[in-house]
Amino acid sequence: PATLEGSVTPNASANGAIIEVRRGTTLVRRFTVGADARYGFWLPVGTYEVRAFRPASPTNATTFNITLTSPTQVIRRDVALP
Repeated sequence: PATLEGSVTPNASANGAIIEVRRGTTLVRRFTVGADARYGFWLPVGTYEVRAFRPASPTNATTFNITLTSPTQVIRRDVALP
């Protein structure tokens, strides 16, 4: 599988943030960021929407799209929480 990884900023509020990966309306993966402020997923080739948010304000999210084209691909995408 391809790899999506990155860090969440600001580091002081990254712990506990949620990163969700969706394909259309289907939730594919969900990750809770730890104290190291990093996240990572292995994903099949495809196009995904990624959302990063704090649990206290899920409607206030940072969102971006990625397209994974090769099973050996690595995408690093750092995320700034709103």
